[in-house]
Amino acid sequence: MPFKNKIFKNSLFLLFLGSVFLFLENTFHQYIDAQGWLHESMFMPLGGFFLMLGVAGIVICLILFVLNLIKH
Repeated sequence: MPFKNKIFKNSLFLLFLGSVFLFLENTFHQYIDAQGWLHESMFMPLGGFFLMLGVAGIVICLILFVLNLIKH
């Protein structure tokens, strides 16, 4: 099934992209000012969102794989 492979490849890409965004957030854009406020960029929400999408895609691939095994 080519559709499952596309979902799996895109999910792996989203997991990688989310990891890169979170790494960049942790490395460059996170700091605490003099009043104790934490300042973050958009890398944090984007990284978390892409990680969640990647995990959801892999779960969908696993469900489709199990259903395909049960069917055959």
